[in-house]
Amino acid sequence: MTSTGTIVGTVNYMAPEYIRIGKADARSDLFAVGVMLYECMSGRRPFDGETAPTILYRIVNEAPDPIDLSELKDISPAIRSVLDTAMAKDPDARYQTAGEFARALRAAKDPTWQGLVDEKTTLLKTRPATGPITPPPPPPPLTGTVPMPVPEPAPAFTPVLTPVPKTSRLFIALAITGSCLFGLGIVTGGGYYLYKQRMLRSGEQAASQDETLGIEASLDQAITAADTDPARAVALFQRWTAAHPKDANGYAWTVALLYEQKRYGEIPGVFKQARKNGVTRAKMMNNLRFRSAMFNNNQEHLIPEGGGE
Repeated sequence: MTSTGTIVGTVNYMAPEYIRIGKADARSDLFAVGVMLYECMSGRRPFDGETAPTILYRIVNEAPDPIDLSELKDISPAIRSVLDTAMAKDPDARYQTAGEFARALRAAKDPTWQGLVDEKTTLLKTRPATGPITPPPPPPPLTGTVPMPVPEPAPAFTPVLTPVPKTSRLFIALAITGSCLFGLGIVTGGGYYLYKQRMLRSGEQAASQDETLGIEASLDQAITAADTDPARAVALFQRWTAAHPKDANGYAWTVALLYEQKRYGEIPGVFKQARKNGVTRAKMMNNLRFRSAMFNNNQEHLIPEGGGE
């Protein structure tokens, strides 16, 4: 995050819950690690597309293609289950901690692999000389033209390389992923603590459990319907913003879908309601689809004057 309303990064690694409601925790980072592990092992991204909305839709709604392990040496098929858990759509279905993720990776190691975690790196040894080096005798006094003796070359030192035992490709992936998980455990742990403290200070009161589950379900339905039934999606997003009047992501989705349906006259009302609840256009810019709509409007000027702030 840089200035207000601006995100720097690649959408391919965003977690589904961040795309849905703009909130993330440590498990969202573990989702990104799962995406990177998949990419390291397959050579391709699990969620890809020509446009950002296409990628976001696939992250939220589609499962990645299974990795073909037939060409990967010393990797257990159990790694597929590890990847499925790491990239689960529901955060509660994922690994809850970096340590849990790391243990699952070690357990997925091929049973026939005999490498040790503490294997040493290549050692450079030097073969000692076979005997002392004798300097050449001094030249005789110059009484005439006397040829100078040519000194013999000293015995050469030959370095000997001790080869490193071969390790499996999974061990290398485990080492890289373990380093990522360790760093994430430190960074995301502190970030999540600060995030929770900020939420506690905000003083927002949670709705009842039954009501919250119903609203969350409507948000999932709205995102799913955004490309198949946009009119219904608008109604569901309006229900979401009514229950969460300070959520910029809900207003952003509503404006973006109204713009795509050419319902330009309804957009000023959404902006007015958002401003009333302290939500500015800058806050909505976190939503990529909203940013695309605003970019197009800056070129075409289709929203009534004052509607785009």
